[in-house]
Amino acid sequence: MKTIVDSIMTIIFASGLFLGGGYSIRKVHDYFKTEALRNIKKGLSSSEKMANALTGEKLDF
Repeated sequence: MKTIVDSIMTIIFASGLFLGGGYSIRKVHDYFKTEALRNIKKGLSSSEKMANALTGEKLDF
C-alpha cells in the first residue's frame, strides 16, 4: 500500500512539475515579449547609443 501511495505521489509531483513548468515558462515569455514591445514603442533601447558608438553604424529599425 505504501508503494502505491508513493507511486501516486510521484506521478502527481512529476506531472505538476511538467505542466507547471510549461505554464511558468509561458508566463515569463509573455512578460518579456510585452516588455520588449513596450520598449520598442518608446523608442530606442538604452543600449542603442552604446551600440552606435561601438560600430559606428545606425540600425535600420
